[in-house]
Amino acid sequence: MTSLPVSVCIIAHNEESHILACIRSLVQQTFQDFEIVVVDDCSTDNTCNIVSNFGSGKIRYFRNESKCGVARSRNRCIKESRGRYMFFSDADCTFAKNWIEEGVKALEQRGCDGVEGRVVYVAEDYRPTMADALRWLPKAQRDKRPSHFVGANVAYRKEFVERVGGFDEKYTYLSDRGLGLKVARQGGRLCFSSEMIVYHPREVWTVRGYVRSGAAIKNRAHLFKDFGDRDDIWWRVVSPRLLLMVVCPPLVVLSPFVYSFHTWEDFRLLPFVYFRALYGRICLWRECIRDRVFLI
Repeated sequence: MTSLPVSVCIIAHNEESHILACIRSLVQQTFQDFEIVVVDDCSTDNTCNIVSNFGSGKIRYFRNESKCGVARSRNRCIKESRGRYMFFSDADCTFAKNWIEEGVKALEQRGCDGVEGRVVYVAEDYRPTMADALRWLPKAQRDKRPSHFVGANVAYRKEFVERVGGFDEKYTYLSDRGLGLKVARQGGRLCFSSEMIVYHPREVWTVRGYVRSGAAIKNRAHLFKDFGDRDDIWWRVVSPRLLLMVVCPPLVVLSPFVYSFHTWEDFRLLPFVYFRALYGRICLWRECIRDRVFLI
């Protein structure tokens, strides 16, 4: 039985450098009737001690017995939460002081079943470069409407999240978009709040992380099959620019004209652009075979 208006659901894996700032910005919220549910996905650093020693009665800490990934960890947040409304974000984020207040206002006064806010990456005027570890495009910041359902800044009525079965655990990435699309398909009303703001720090790719991130594209097959979602798909072609790069490797030299290159961190990734695109396409085609979906 729920006993609080709001549960803030945070998942963490080796976030000792960020989670203290995350929790501090939460306990300073203008809206105070909430709990913080932290699910630690088998961190091997000091994350557990930082959370446990914070000294706030708002925090409830849970640790997975084995590494579960984002979707399953968020589902555990849902299971352990006691709030009427569920606010989702990540352990490396901080929040505007009225973040929860604005989200609750949208859910209650506008009659929404889910609300998406703005994710500010580094700063309002910051322009990401090649080395920035951005896997999502914050369309809502441009369109001023719910569009991507980014898990770093989204809230739902718990009853609706439970009704649709929470996050689909077959997704290795984009499970947050999948949840938003499930809620919409079940008749949920989704809205956007420009005043519900989360701040994300700069994160820089390692070479290994950059190449492996190419595999995220395979989840487009799940979204297409489950919802007919065509985000980043033209006809049946997923990310046409990346496919062109695979078919014609010399196009890699045009990358500096597509992405911003300013520092050595950017240029050191250039030799791996093709391998990332190729690896991602192989992962996508394998997933299409498993899902029996025709995408190129």
